[in-house]
Amino acid sequence: MLEAMPQRSPGLDLTTFAPVYQAALREYVVVGRLDVVAPENLRALDELAAAGRSLMLLTSRTEAEVEHLLAPDHALTGRLAAVRRVPRHGRRHNPPGG
Repeated sequence: MLEAMPQRSPGLDLTTFAPVYQAALREYVVVGRLDVVAPENLRALDELAAAGRSLMLLTSRTEAEVEHLLAPDHALTGRLAAVRRVPRHGRRHNPPGG
């Protein structure tokens, strides 16, 4: 995420932003406000799994940015068959703003 910030937010001072971002990320994880999955979306994932579909997480986030998704108490943990990380530099296509 930090690598994309100069493009997404021109003029942003990364030396000031990065520590604030890291602290906010940790705080949001601790209080359960990061990557909250709505109950109706969890039900949809359960329906897909019941239909024999494998659920996977594909992300370009860093390990620090996704470790909470792999924690035993996260709603996705028992639902995912695999987690794959695609390095940002190895993508063929960039997401909007990234």
